[in-house]
Amino acid sequence: MLQGVTQTIFGATQSVLRQYSAMVASEEWKHALHWSAAEFDLDAFDAVFLPGGQEKTIRQLIDSPVVHKLLADYFPQTRKPAGKAVGAICYGVKVLAQAKGPDGRSILYGRTTTTLPALFEKAAFWVTWPFMGDYFKVYGTSGEDVEASVVKVLSDPACLKTSWAPAPFVVEDPAFNYASGRHPGDAQLLAARLVDMMRGSKCVSP
Repeated sequence: MLQGVTQTIFGATQSVLRQYSAMVASEEWKHALHWSAAEFDLDAFDAVFLPGGQEKTIRQLIDSPVVHKLLADYFPQTRKPAGKAVGAICYGVKVLAQAKGPDGRSILYGRTTTTLPALFEKAAFWVTWPFMGDYFKVYGTSGEDVEASVVKVLSDPACLKTSWAPAPFVVEDPAFNYASGRHPGDAQLLAARLVDMMRGSKCVSP
């Protein structure tokens, strides 16, 4: 989403590209922590954001048992009126769907969420197939759509809220500080909602 054809068609605006350039120049970025470190945990953080993306390397995040355990420990701390929050977009929602609590259920069980609609994923795949191959299929053409993988772990299919409208669309869970989006077009609104959650919590002053 930062360069090339995908940036032109689906990607970041020039304003966001400038912000990204500033971020990657920061000391925090240059000396980033890593979830694989033995001493790493999420308790020190007020918010966790799980980005989307279709490029195959995102599977290291989606399929990581370490990440699943970290999220399973962290997510209960976002129950309202807690001072912590979680945001996820596109395939980032699948990471949460894969994480299981002590009861063996996904931490999204009983939660309200959205994710990338199967229709959008299929359309992006077929439109870009001639010059990008199966880029928009994280698990290859035989893998299931992210929407299908999320729906099957929810307590009720109706807990998945979606929209095919082009306008930004974000879903917030009523019981937890959890917000989710579908695709890059929702990212700015999703970020604003997460900031609002944090400003309304005990850990950040308005």
